[in-house]
Amino acid sequence: YSFDTARLRPVLLQHLAQQNIHTAFHFYAAETDSLSHYIQKPATVLKAGTVTTKALPTYKWWAPKEQYVRAVFDNPVGYVFVQMKWVLAGSVLLVILVALIIWLLLKALFYEKKLAVIKNDFVNNITHELKTPVATIAAAIEALQDDDSNKEQRHRYLEHAANETKRLTGLIDHILNISVYDNTLTLHRENIAVAESLQAIIERLQLAAGKPLHYRFKNDTGVSVISADPELFNQALTNVLDNAVKYSGETVNITINCNTDDKYFYMHCSDTGEGIGADALPYVFDKFYREPKPHHAVKGYGLGLNFVWQIMKAHQGKIEIKSTKGKGTTVILSWPL
Repeated sequence: YSFDTARLRPVLLQHLAQQNIHTAFHFYAAETDSLSHYIQKPATVLKAGTVTTKALPTYKWWAPKEQYVRAVFDNPVGYVFVQMKWVLAGSVLLVILVALIIWLLLKALFYEKKLAVIKNDFVNNITHELKTPVATIAAAIEALQDDDSNKEQRHRYLEHAANETKRLTGLIDHILNISVYDNTLTLHRENIAVAESLQAIIERLQLAAGKPLHYRFKNDTGVSVISADPELFNQALTNVLDNAVKYSGETVNITINCNTDDKYFYMHCSDTGEGIGADALPYVFDKFYREPKPHHAVKGYGLGLNFVWQIMKAHQGKIEIKSTKGKGTTVILSWPL
């Protein structure tokens, strides 16, 4: 009953099958080996990833080099992975789920942090803007209560108070628009003469700019009238052009070029101002967002472009911004034909 591979292999295969083990193996025969030490293996089978059984005698007295035999499983890693496939799959899914949850938590955290910064900036700006006209009106009233003031002084104080009251009313209306623009806008479409409307807007901006404003309008499309809500059309263009005025230097240069296709009438409103950074461009239409700067020389609330976006959306149009920091900005308004 000496060792014979042909006889031993099917016996071992049957035993492995009873243990639900199905993986390749081969026999290793040696002249000397250990029967007592399970982990003592010959150097020839000490390879990474192998599993070796303890040695058994072959009783082959006529073959000195085959006195002991071991079964060597060359690569049982695949078998181990197959047996653990559901455990590993569950572990991988759990890791992905935990990573996704952590990512969502971090995203929410950074979003809340961003909102907090925007909110603080808005509160600081709006507080300053509200306190200034209130303080001016209070000072004018106090001066009017002085019996020593003459008629000319009283008229000047009343004029200051009236101007600041008007400014305060406009500021409150501006804030109230926040809630109005969150709802669906009701359009009252009319035929609007583009050139005449633009000219009126530019004249108003020139009076309030306090610096030279150069304006060029070009429309070779043959389309001089579009259908839109007159008030919203004026507000959209006023907000876009007012930004061009505020963020330009000592001289304002505005160019408006028009073109069309089968669906839209495009108005390219370009300026040569300070421009918008590439990092800030994706967020310019977010409510209350303003490009982060050490000091905001230009006061604002981060609402203007959000209003324009809402107006264009209500008209089923589009708005796009292209800008290069330090060179200027182009806002493209696409009005449906």
